[in-house]
Amino acid sequence: MRYIKIFFLLCFLILMLLLADLTFGIVMFTEDKPYRYVQQYLRSSNPQPLYISQPFLNYINNPAYTDNSGHHQINTWGLRHPRDIIIPKPPNVTRVLFLGGSTTFGEVEKTEHTFPFLLERRFNDTVRNPNKHNRNIECINAGLGAATSAELLVHYLLKYKYLHPDVVVIHAGINDAFTTVSLPGYIYQPDYHTAKVVFKNPLPVNNTSRIFSYSNILTFMLTKTRYKEYLNNSFTENPFFSYHDDHVWYPGGNEEKFKPTANGYYNNLTELVKILQSHGCKILLVTEVVDTIQMPATFKNLLYEGILINNEYTIRVGNERSVPVCILPKSSFPDSLFIPNDGIHVNEIGEKVKADLIEPYLHQILHKPVANGLH
Repeated sequence: MRYIKIFFLLCFLILMLLLADLTFGIVMFTEDKPYRYVQQYLRSSNPQPLYISQPFLNYINNPAYTDNSGHHQINTWGLRHPRDIIIPKPPNVTRVLFLGGSTTFGEVEKTEHTFPFLLERRFNDTVRNPNKHNRNIECINAGLGAATSAELLVHYLLKYKYLHPDVVVIHAGINDAFTTVSLPGYIYQPDYHTAKVVFKNPLPVNNTSRIFSYSNILTFMLTKTRYKEYLNNSFTENPFFSYHDDHVWYPGGNEEKFKPTANGYYNNLTELVKILQSHGCKILLVTEVVDTIQMPATFKNLLYEGILINNEYTIRVGNERSVPVCILPKSSFPDSLFIPNDGIHVNEIGEKVKADLIEPYLHQILHKPVANGLH
């Protein structure tokens, strides 16, 4: 009889603990609470983070990164390229550098499914291009998730210029839209100096932390001790970025963001193009393409107008600096080519369509004589 009482008492206590944990979760782990995001990170974290922080560069792709499927995605330079980069560049190589955010990096499983890799394979196909004069076309994917034009500019100046690219393809504009959200008078400072803070490299998740994450109370205690630096509202499943809210508020309202002097994307892109031209690089600008049907409502309300504005600035920079612009038309990208519930990143077929549209522009650039020869 005594053991039965003890058994029921234990069951009662366990039930009370479960109810307390559930109640605590309802109060503290709602969608707008950072503890929920920490919990998601603890449960789903890849032991190798995709990004690592770097002085001056802010952050780079993790050269040691291997995804959950076991695919090694990044080379020693932090590039999504199957081979390491040779420096100095061999004389028989024409190097094409692709700069951009995650739409350049590619949200597809394998490197060979990304549009830069597809283009490299096409341009090195002797049947497809019999007149390439024995030059190897090397298409280097320097896409970096969440990168704005500020990262592209800094990364080129401090790192990629040493690759001595012959051609640079810039496919960007979406991440910069975070800085021109569609609220009255709300626009980012043109120099982007407060645009994004990178946390130190994420703490590893051990088995104990992962087990604790299945209890709301234990997750709360773990967050307050080991992961307390992640307690901010920008924390997501990738706990790496914090977007600052230190914006300039113009009394005139939204019309200010249509002025080039107040648009960081236009300023950064113009400066990058000028620098590339001074280095003798050929340049191709590529606009972004998104799908509002697949795009979550929050992103659509926050980003869509800014993306359209930045596409216009991409075209404007091309006209001002006499640089060709490949406009990716939405008509070529039906809903089925976008990742479901994403609307920003395309699938494998969408990557192929990007390659199809960019290829003729690159073909013309690669076969167009350069005044001083390819360097």
